[in-house]
Amino acid sequence: MKTSGFRRINNGKTMKEAAKVQGKKADIIIDTKLCKVCGICVEFCPVNNLFIDERKIVEKGVCSGCGMCEERCPDFAITIRLLHGQEAATR
Repeated sequence: MKTSGFRRINNGKTMKEAAKVQGKKADIIIDTKLCKVCGICVEFCPVNNLFIDERKIVEKGVCSGCGMCEERCPDFAITIRLLHGQEAATR
């Protein structure tokens, strides 16, 4: 089954669909020594959390924790840290 480039996960939802529903929050850690600012993470983020500003990737602070940016980064420069419980509720 073709899924428009998004791999299927729990309950048959694509990662993009799950990101909109799950509402998880996460911190995105970008290793600036590895990042080449290719913009692939920006293009794949389903909640438009990332953008390029002055030759660096910047996070808006609305990460859903779907992991698309981390999965698609060709330089392995992105790590997602999911926030749990009270920490996620306050952000």
